[in-house]
Amino acid sequence: MYFKEIIDALNGNARRRARLRFVVGTSIGVLVGASAGILLAPKSGKKTRKDIKNGAEWGVEKARKAARKVAKFVKEEAASINETITEKVDDLKTPLKNVKESVSDLKTPVKKVKEALEELPKAVVKTTAKATSKNTSENPTEEIKS
Repeated sequence: MYFKEIIDALNGNARRRARLRFVVGTSIGVLVGASAGILLAPKSGKKTRKDIKNGAEWGVEKARKAARKVAKFVKEEAASINETITEKVDDLKTPLKNVKESVSDLKTPVKKVKEALEELPKAVVKTTAKATSKNTSENPTEEIKS
């Protein structure tokens, strides 16, 4: 038993259990007190039932009002957040449109560079072939001397 209490104290379960015991004890006390009050009340059963009914109706109406208030608040906040998000999206659309235009403007030069790079090996081969043929055809003995 002591070992479990030590472990509970170290990991925080002791406080949770103490709170739980308090809540359960308080709830039981309230129920017992309400029951005793109803049973021992000086009013007749008919009046007591009427009071309970009125109290329940009052509680339901309060809960409805609170629910309406919360629903109204949530709707207003959702509308506000939606408006903020819409503004942010609109703010981002303009730069995005500019970026798309810039990218499309860059596509033409990039395409030309790609074409030039594709032609480069062909040009190098042609130039090398010309240089080699010039070298050998001009003076073949010069290569041997050097």
